[in-house]
Amino acid sequence: MRIWLAFSVAVLLCGLLTGCDTPVPDFSFAPADGDAPLEVAFTNLSRGGGPFALTYAWNFGDGSPSVTAFAPAHTYTVPGEYTVTLTMVSWLGTRGIEKGPVVVREPDDPEPGTLLALTRTFSPAAYQPGQPLDVTLRVEQNGKAVVTSLGLIESAPEGWSFGGVVSGEAPPIISTNPETGAFEFAYVTVPAFPVTFTYRTTPPSDSSGDKGFQGRVLYRTTGAQQETEELVSVISAGGAG
Repeated sequence: MRIWLAFSVAVLLCGLLTGCDTPVPDFSFAPADGDAPLEVAFTNLSRGGGPFALTYAWNFGDGSPSVTAFAPAHTYTVPGEYTVTLTMVSWLGTRGIEKGPVVVREPDDPEPGTLLALTRTFSPAAYQPGQPLDVTLRVEQNGKAVVTSLGLIESAPEGWSFGGVVSGEAPPIISTNPETGAFEFAYVTVPAFPVTFTYRTTPPSDSSGDKGFQGRVLYRTTGAQQETEELVSVISAGGAG
């Protein structure tokens, strides 16, 4: 009876007062990324819900206990990407909202896209039309972050054929993209850095002039996939052998 009476009074007051709308949770946070340990401040932008038994529950996505503060701060200690959930509860309903990611990096991680570096060399230094050319790719690491996936996309000049990997740490997954003609390499298990391998490609017998190779490394650490800047190398045609 008391609960029913209290609820009736609440409904009556909502008819007389403003601010009794359905709860609409919302929030912002800053900073959105940084090195561990990272303290993030949350601003509560929620509205509605009425003046009765209004509570908040924050889940920071890292396995820590939820908190009920209006606008909390939270420190992330483990690198990764986290989604934050705010749940708003009142007699007029329960609503939740998710936002993110909060990106927490290893303290010694370089800027995104710069953890790995790609170099390319040719043997011989000038190509001969119709003759095989060996291309050596080397991937070096500039930091201590753990790389969990590794792949390369290599574009040879149009019409050059792929002759396979001939030496080095051969990627177990090799394919040719039928739309772009690019050679695609991927490792199931990331080997120790530096990673070096050589593949063979052969130009058409009527090739002439300067030709360009382009490539980049795709990799993942604890966060989203990253990629290096595209490496462009130009090779010239040699004299008749």
